Parts: sequence; structure tokens; C-alpha cells
Amino acid sequence: MAISTEDPSVRPPVAVGCLSMAAVVVALIAIAVFAVTYLESGSEDGKVRLELAASYGPGTFVSVPAHHLYLITLADRRFVALADLDAANRAARGQRCRVTPLEPGPALTEAVAKHATRLSPQAAGVALFFQETCNGATYDAVGIRLDRDGRNLDRHAVEIDAEGRVVVDVAKRLCTAREGPETAVTVAC
Repeated sequence: MAISTEDPSVRPPVAVGCLSMAAVVVALIAIAVFAVTYLESGSEDGKVRLELAASYGPGTFVSVPAHHLYLITLADRRFVALADLDAANRAARGQRCRVTPLEPGPALTEAVAKHATRLSPQAAGVALFFQETCNGATYDAVGIRLDRDGRNLDRHAVEIDAEGRVVVDVAKRLCTAREGPETAVTVAC
């Protein structure tokens, strides 16, 4: 029979074990919260959930920079989601310029006068033009190219969910081009 020389009254510190267990529990809770936040963000399905549809007034737009898009509310309260990077910049290896809305003032007034005959019918009632400064491209409120024929801004599907929120599917793009009198000929993305 082996005789133990350890003092039975000396035990490992209980506080170390309790603190270790508490740290493990906190880490598991943090991982669970992160996972729920990630899944609720739309990252799993490519869908961006925005505000209630009623909170967007007709003829307005909002920038969603985290997802590189603009959400436009047309005069008839339909929604259009446009990518903020046009095809030329998407293909560019060097400097890229994102489209930005023209602010009210002389530049917008000039753009309206210059491109009035090339506006798409869907953009009627929305005084919004987008301009890309690297190549000088100009687009109307629904992303149709105005300055010349060529690729329009890419669109994303928009729907209203059961809660009444605007949902944009950024996982899929609809790509079109302006070709002569046709404002939106479907092209490969």
C-alpha cells in the first residue's frame, strides 16, 4: 500500500477553477451573441434589411455605404436599389470612383438641361442624377446612362418583408445597358 505524503488539508485554489469556468461561460455567451448578430445581419443570405418602407418619402434617396448602394424611392413609391460602382470602375484595376448624387445647384441644373431628352420614363418626378468623376459618366435616378450609350448602374432586387421593411438582395445584380433608343437591354454581369 502506498502512503501519500500530501497534506489532506491543502487543496488546489478554488478561486482559480471558478474564474476559469466563468471565463469559459462568458466566452460562450459572446460567441452566441456574435453568431445571432451575424445571422440577423443578412450576411447568410445576401439580403440587407433596411427601415420600414413607409419611412422613405416619394422622390427621395438614401445612401447605404456599408453595402455600396443607393435606395431610391420613385414618385409612385416603388423602390430601386442601385450599386454605387459602375461597370467601368468595377473592371478598373487602379483608381476607382464611385457614383455620387449631384447636389442641387448649377451642376444639377446643367445636367437636367443637357440630358432631359435621355431621361428614362421611370425617373420622372425624381430630380436626382448620379455622376462618376473618373470617366464623367452621368446616370438618372434609376441608373440609366445619360451621357452616352453604355452600361447602366447595376440594380439589386428590392422587396418589402412581412414586417414592412425594405429588403435589398445584394447577392444578385441585374445588369443592363443603354443601346440607342433602348434604355435597359439586359447584359451579362
